[in-house]
Amino acid sequence: MRGCNEITNTTIYALLAALGPRLSYLDLQDCSRLGASCLPPGLKNLKVLSLGYQRRRGKLEDKDVIVHITGDQHPVAPELEWLSLQHRVEAQSLAGVERLAPTLKVLDLRGCTGVPSEEYGRCKSLRILEQLLVGTNLTSDVISEIASSCLKLRVLDISGSDLSQQCIQRICDNLKGLEKLNMSRCKALTNDGLQRILASLPKITLIDVSHCWKLSDSLANHMPAIASKRRHGVYELIHVA
Repeated sequence: MRGCNEITNTTIYALLAALGPRLSYLDLQDCSRLGASCLPPGLKNLKVLSLGYQRRRGKLEDKDVIVHITGDQHPVAPELEWLSLQHRVEAQSLAGVERLAPTLKVLDLRGCTGVPSEEYGRCKSLRILEQLLVGTNLTSDVISEIASSCLKLRVLDISGSDLSQQCIQRICDNLKGLEKLNMSRCKALTNDGLQRILASLPKITLIDVSHCWKLSDSLANHMPAIASKRRHGVYELIHVA
């Protein structure tokens, strides 16, 4: 039902309540009038939920969508594996996200600028998470917590975040399965930090370091052996814009 801009919470709520346990995939992206209230309880077999926007929109006056999904005691969708809430600026908290820990593998919160950095510390409970795409500039402490706990991460978007040397080392030590890493606009990233990442992560295939202003030509003079020995060359491996 992507892009159905005239449909309201009331109608979708009734439809989803009728479908109930039969529903496993729900795409409500870019439905401009839908908020958290469109989701009834009891979506017990729902695996994939997309309720965001491709582009930033104004704040919808509705309850916090993440808090509603995670519930007071039980999640709306207890078997959820994929949750995409891009550009839901009314989201303010990740309270209760640990209730999704047994099944959640993908969490996409890009553009959710209302969620403060410290709230992402709750993601450390998501032990089987494979993809995390954040919408807020995170601190090094929060990223370090995530890197120490979410050891199955394959895709990590921490663009615009603070990256201390200790934080980079935590990523290198713990996220050996990382394949894609977005560090664009990470202004503290240095040549040394990027060199350590390239040398330490054996499965990395893409790194975005666009607008990382501390990187310089001297990086080429001390380029480490790329940990990944597959077909990817340095020009494919690193995206610089």
